[in-house]
Amino acid sequence: MVTMSGHASNGHCLPTTFDISHLDRFHISPFFRCFKDIEMIVWKPPTHPYIKVNTNHSLHNSNAACGRIFRDQYGAFMGGFSANIGVFSVFEAEIMRFIISIEMAARHHWRFLWIEGDSTSALFAFSMSSLIPIRWRNRWHNCFSLGMQVFSSHIFCEGNGCTDKLSSHDHLVTDVV
Repeated sequence: MVTMSGHASNGHCLPTTFDISHLDRFHISPFFRCFKDIEMIVWKPPTHPYIKVNTNHSLHNSNAACGRIFRDQYGAFMGGFSANIGVFSVFEAEIMRFIISIEMAARHHWRFLWIEGDSTSALFAFSMSSLIPIRWRNRWHNCFSLGMQVFSSHIFCEGNGCTDKLSSHDHLVTDVV
């Protein structure tokens, strides 16, 4: 029965030598999963004249904190910031980290900004501003009236480790931005 059900299974497995020996005892051949090429997840510098800001957020008990790091085309650190931003939903925290990043870049007169984050839903808001929560929509639109060129892209969280640590740091801070 085990052998018959094993052959009928269409599941995927990544067997260890222990698993293979057990499957062999029941005369079951494992169904190996095919993987795409393994790709290194690393931070890539922006093209000139863009300044890249990597952003991340952290949420604990509905209290959001966010971190961002600004770097130039050589990867040189130009600034960083982390803040406790208050009580938000996950999506609102993701949107707020972009808003605050754009506002901070504008204060430093960085007119070409490349925002990189790990939230595909928040990044999608760059192409569909109707997704922005109502209470932040005016602030979002004000960001894009600052005369800046803003480009956005996705980075996996593994390539965004610095901002991950930075964002989780500010849950201890009592002042809210």
